[in-house]
Amino acid sequence: MPNILLVDSNWPTLPKMRQWLEKGAQASLDHAADTAGRDGHDGRTEWISSVIDPTVPEGFDFLKRAKSLDRWLLP
Repeated sequence: MPNILLVDSNWPTLPKMRQWLEKGAQASLDHAADTAGRDGHDGRTEWISSVIDPTVPEGFDFLKRAKSLDRWLLP
């Protein structure tokens, strides 16, 4: 099953996003409320895509760093 990273601090929307991604898109979901918990990503978890709430501080910088580590990552 493909793995998708969701960085979103809006906890009320998490169950709906998880349901949509896991059932509709047939993907597993890794979640982080902010980028700090994922900055130390060591490459062991491979995501095919990442979904980042544009209101998350440093979200776009995190996306750039993740993309530099894995050029096949779909933003």
